[in-house]
Amino acid sequence: MSSDHVSAPAAYDLTSFTGRKKNAERVFFVNNIEFNLFTAGVLGVSAVVGILVAVALAGLINLFAPGYELFSIVGVGVTVAAGFFFVDTRSKRGLQLRQYRALMDKRTAREAMNHVYVAGEALSTPVVSLHTPQYAIVTPPSDIAPVAGVAVPDTHDESTGKVNLFDA
Repeated sequence: MSSDHVSAPAAYDLTSFTGRKKNAERVFFVNNIEFNLFTAGVLGVSAVVGILVAVALAGLINLFAPGYELFSIVGVGVTVAAGFFFVDTRSKRGLQLRQYRALMDKRTAREAMNHVYVAGEALSTPVVSLHTPQYAIVTPPSDIAPVAGVAVPDTHDESTGKVNLFDA
């Protein structure tokens, strides 16, 4: 009973169901609109923050222009749009990170630009030390009289024209 036909059990890839990004593709429908779970969370949190902004804006509008408090609803739309843009959309270039992550990375990079790193560790604040020469080239003054009471050591080298200031 030898057979040339070999059969193997069916194999399925379950990574999309059990892996790290298992919720990335899960969607639900609200009034025939498809929502991603993450997007729904972002919109929900943004709406709650937007309502708080609208209440504060209505209070300010009531102080300066009574009767126009209804315009504070614009605050909800602006807050939801800003939340959606900064949290849910992705950058168009590079690694296509979410917008807030790209902004945070830019800020971190800008702060790290002023530091020197060696083996992943930031060096302490660099110290600049100015080195001054130990000699000065001076032409010996022949027409200037020495100042009375000041003793100047004679460290002048006639052959080179240098005065050594530190060996005196």
